[in-house]
Amino acid sequence: MADCIATRGAKPAISYSALHNLSNIYSEKKKKQAKKATGRFFEAERIIERRNGRESREYLVKWCGYPMSQSSWEPEENLNEVLLRSYDHPQPDMSRVEESCFARRTTIINGLKSSGVDVHLYVPFHLDVWRYLMQGKGEAINGGSKLYQKEDFDRFVDWPDHWSYIMNLHGTGRGIDFPIKVRPFLGKSCVKDFVVGDDGAIVKAPILYTEKLSIYFVKRACNPNNI
Repeated sequence: MADCIATRGAKPAISYSALHNLSNIYSEKKKKQAKKATGRFFEAERIIERRNGRESREYLVKWCGYPMSQSSWEPEENLNEVLLRSYDHPQPDMSRVEESCFARRTTIINGLKSSGVDVHLYVPFHLDVWRYLMQGKGEAINGGSKLYQKEDFDRFVDWPDHWSYIMNLHGTGRGIDFPIKVRPFLGKSCVKDFVVGDDGAIVKAPILYTEKLSIYFVKRACNPNNI
């Protein structure tokens, strides 16, 4: 799959234009054999996040066939144009979209049921899915957060109209007082500083990245007349 091929930890052996030219000559089988033979090209599953590096932008890449712990930050020049465009215009698999949407809806319901007026939640959420769902939406504020109105969530799959409130049989309930403040972020955790490697040597533990949303909203009383 030429569109998703990138180099990992090294500059490309050939230009991407040359790579695409090769794709017009060789069969799919020969392309896979060539990629395997070089040992330098890897298939990228998706771009998770980006940051400003010392010399250029860097992108955190999730590699096909590798666990999340093997994701790596790669300089911009190691990625082809298709991959770079996919950061701002991702096309995630719908199964991951549904998974993330369900997790967020469940978390909001639990927040509405909690005590207190102010609600601050953290929910696991694929960052590329968030960019896909919320592209062009929200009002930017400080710290990477945005304010969202209810209609901004119209692309969330399997969300009923009543997702923003809960109500009992007597018609009294609690709902979200929009806007909601949301900040997508990349957390990293490392249980131990060092671990025992496959060869028995003590090696530095890999950094484990977690994709999350920080969600803040205020609850208000509601009834059938003001939902």
